[in-house]
Parts: sequence; C-alpha cells; structure tokens
Amino acid sequence: MWRWQRALLVPMCGLVAVACAPGSSSNTTGGERATNPTAAISRVTLANGLEVGNLATKLQLSGGYDQDYLLMSNSPLVVLDPRGAPLPRLAAELPAQDRGSWQVNADGSMATTWKIRPNAIWHDGQPVTSKDFVFALKVYLDEAIPVRERQPERFIDRIDPVDASTFTIRWKVSYAAADRLLSGEMEPLPSHILAPLYDSDKDAFVNAPFWSSTAYIGAGPYRLMDWDKGVRLVYRAFDGYFLGRPKLDEVVFHVVTDVDTVPALLLSGAVDASVAFVLTQEGAQGVQQQWSRTGEGQVITYPVWLRAPQFQLDPARNQQPALLDLRVRRAIAHGVDRAGLVEAILGDPTLVADTMVPPASPLYPRVQSAITTYPFNPERSLALLQEVGWTKRGDQLVDANGQRFTLDIQGSNRGVNLREAGIIAANLRNLGMQVTETPISTAQAQSPEGSASFPGLAITTAAIDIPRGMSRLTSTECKTAQNHFTGSNTGCWLNPEYDRLFHLASTTLDEGQRADTIIDLLKVQTADLPVFGDFYHTENFGVRKGLMGLTPRWPSQSGHTWNAHEWYWAS
Repeated sequence: MWRWQRALLVPMCGLVAVACAPGSSSNTTGGERATNPTAAISRVTLANGLEVGNLATKLQLSGGYDQDYLLMSNSPLVVLDPRGAPLPRLAAELPAQDRGSWQVNADGSMATTWKIRPNAIWHDGQPVTSKDFVFALKVYLDEAIPVRERQPERFIDRIDPVDASTFTIRWKVSYAAADRLLSGEMEPLPSHILAPLYDSDKDAFVNAPFWSSTAYIGAGPYRLMDWDKGVRLVYRAFDGYFLGRPKLDEVVFHVVTDVDTVPALLLSGAVDASVAFVLTQEGAQGVQQQWSRTGEGQVITYPVWLRAPQFQLDPARNQQPALLDLRVRRAIAHGVDRAGLVEAILGDPTLVADTMVPPASPLYPRVQSAITTYPFNPERSLALLQEVGWTKRGDQLVDANGQRFTLDIQGSNRGVNLREAGIIAANLRNLGMQVTETPISTAQAQSPEGSASFPGLAITTAAIDIPRGMSRLTSTECKTAQNHFTGSNTGCWLNPEYDRLFHLASTTLDEGQRADTIIDLLKVQTADLPVFGDFYHTENFGVRKGLMGLTPRWPSQSGHTWNAHEWYWAS
C-alpha cells in the first residue's frame, strides 16, 4: 500500500542527530545508580511549544503538539521508522496474509490477529491483555464519548479475545492499513482501572483526573512523575518497559510559550533539543549558523505538513456568505501570491504546494496533471468576483448596493501563522477586500469549539499522510455540538462524493485502485475548493552534540519521541 509513499523523506534518513550539552547530563545507567544512590541521573531536556491537554491518545485532545508527550507514556501496536516502514511496538509481530494472521474474506470483511508482547505491562504492573483492547473499542465507538477521530475503529465490527495476550480484530470492510495501527489507532485502555468508572458514570469517566495528571497509567517507556501546568512535564524511565528500561533516566519537557526564546535556550544549553514546531525558520537559521562554527549541535529541517487555508462553509458560523459560492473561493485562491509568500516565510518558493502529495511521490506528476490549480492571477480573481456581483470601484470591492466585501482571516498567534495571515491579507486587500486579521490565543486554539468558530478563512495545517490525512475533509470530521466539536474538518465542508472516494481509498487492498482513487479525491477537493494549498511546511529541530537517537520522523509518525527509549548521551 505504502510503497510509493516512502519516497518522500528517504533523503533525510541518513541524518542522525548528534549534539552535546557539556556537563548537562551524565551517562550513569540505572544499574549504576542502584548501587550508587548519589550518582547523577541521565537526563534530556526538551523545548516544546504547547502543553498537552491530557495523556489519552484517542480522546479529545488539544492540538498538534501532543504526540511528543503521548508517545512517552503510551505504546501503540505499531510505529513507523524515519523511512515510513512499520515496526511492531506493543505487538509481537505485524499481521500478515502469508502467515494466516491477516485473512480477507470474499465479502470484503477481514480478520487480523494480534499478539501482545508477553512482557507488556501497565505502569502499575498489571499485564496488558486482550480485555484492554475489547474495552478500548467499546469506548472509542461510543458516541457519548468525545473521540477525536473514529478511524479506523468505525471499520471494526468487534474484537474477539483468543487468549489473554492474543486477540482478533473483525473488520466490517477491507482496510488497507489494518496491519499498522499507529498512535491514536485502536490503542488499549487499562480496563482494570477505567472500566468500572466507564460503566457507572460516563461523564465522570471523560472528566476523570486520570487523563490529565500523574495518576495516568500507560504502557509506554516513561511515566509522568511531575506536571507543573504550563511550565514543565517530567517523565521517568519505566523499569518494567517491555523493550527494556530506557537508556535515559529522565526526560523533561519545558513548555516554551515564547518561541523567539528557543534559539537562546538551545545555544546556552538550557535545553538539549527542540521538538514539534517550537524552533521557527528564522530561529533555526540562527542556531545553525552558530553551531556550524562551534560544532555544538545540528539543526535538521524536513517537510512534514501542508499549510492550507480553509474556508468556513458552515452557514451557522460563516459571516461572509459569499464564500459559499465556489467562484468566490476560486477568486481568493487566484488572488494569493503563494510563491511570494513562501519566499518571504521560508526563502524557498519551490515549497509552494497544491495538495498533500509532495513532489517526491511517484504520484505527483499524475496528480498535478489531474487537479484544478490556482496560479496567482489577480485579473482572473476580479473576473470571477464580478460574475458573482462584486466589482472593484477604486480600491474597494463592493456589491451592487455598495457594500464592501469583508473577510476575516484567523490563525494562531504562534510561529509563522501571523506572517502567513498577514501576507494573504495584503494580497486580498489588493483585490479591494476589507480584510481583518484575528490572531487567536493558545487557549482558543486548544479549545475544540474555538478552533471551529472562525467566520471566514482559517490558517490550518495537515500532516503529509496519504491517504489517512485526507480524512480531515470528510463529513464525519465536521465539528459540531453533537460530536462535542471533535474532528478536523473545521470548515465543515460536506461532499458525499469525497466521502465515498475516501472510504474506497481507505479500504481497497489494490494498490493501483488506491492510487487512482487518491487522484480522484484530489480532483474533487481542488475543484470544489474547501481549502487551498499554500506550501509544504518544514519542521526544524535542534539537537545538541552527544545526544544520540533523536532523528527526523516520518510525517504520519507524529512525534519525535517514537523511539525515546533508545536515546542516550554519547561518552
């Protein structure tokens, strides 16, 4: 299924992060510390830009920075290495048709049998069992529980325990990624702790302190031991981790609300590495210039996200009804100088993006020849607007009654969001639009309802993850009060044909049909234009000399900490 996808980041895989915070860490192992209680512990300090809302991998979460935290405490069945290859994690091995552990039936239904690693235990010492997966599926499919995404669980009929450590997932339909259930996909829940609460009071279950405190019990390599809200989270190595005790004793996350301070923190040694998007493009350039002279570390940059402004198409939230007309959306897309925008923000106009499919993908030529594109063309913009009844008079775009065209652009007040919104706003003002720019706070960005409440255009991002990442535009992902504002379709675009094609792309086991369907999906999306591609956003992370194992991540492997148990300080 994923063969063509793996071409994206192969060049980055030769990069190994090496860096050093002189004197900031010790190479003392856990065994040495046991015999010498006064020995210093080995520690890594990370800078992250936002705090996680809670430690659940599937329940309602706060945003795109959570995976670096979640993979510390939790272990999915499967992880992806930097080349996108699946590796069994909590699973002893991947299901496979040639071994009989992945069966496809004539009616399209399937069965995948998983075996849990025999030494897998929760942080309280209880074994991870088949019962924990059965309970988790019950929770994830419960409409009364705010689950951020019900894929792939909605494709599952039931889970049958074979024994305490083996279970079979019964799939209602074919699912191409049934052998790679990653973070946030069918992860177990400790039923011995949570099942009684769920059965007695679902509201109490959702709001339990368990999810957002040091009471959290996972099966990951580290356990959260201290949480100073808004300041730091301290994780300690879990001695009973099924892959062996982590090489570092402690990993500390510092929540850095002012990203402009991150370069100084890296250069001074106050933090050993940065993760997520806390190191901006400008900051990365400055740190790399310094470290290239001193050899104290390395900054690694690689593409992981698609920046894609999204239109608000929910009439209840939309405050510019003209956006509901396709010609207006197309006019706005033609009115944005994306090459100039990317040159200003990233210094590389080749990062302009039309879709989630990157140039390194073998599908890229076919996609580009099939989709509708929107090159910068202000004259075309004005012609489309005039078709709808909007005319530029002087420097103002007005309707037949002389009312100005107003548009609000909303984006987080962090990172490149403000610059991107500002450049787009300037372009649209040149068309005569009256544009306001509304930076939203971290609290609003983390609020499920707040992130969907924008009235016009919102700066959004999507992981380069095909086809899974394309689910963010399906109807089931539309944020509503009925689904507790979970989901990623913040503009609430509803297109039954897109839904049908996405279902087909997710379920077909035929690689050729999947590729054709992905192209058809992108044809529908770019023609109806709920979002328009802006640019491929790079992720930068800095690592000080001597810290080994912190490497680039595969885009759909959200979180650098997927292999945190292997990190160590070189002598």
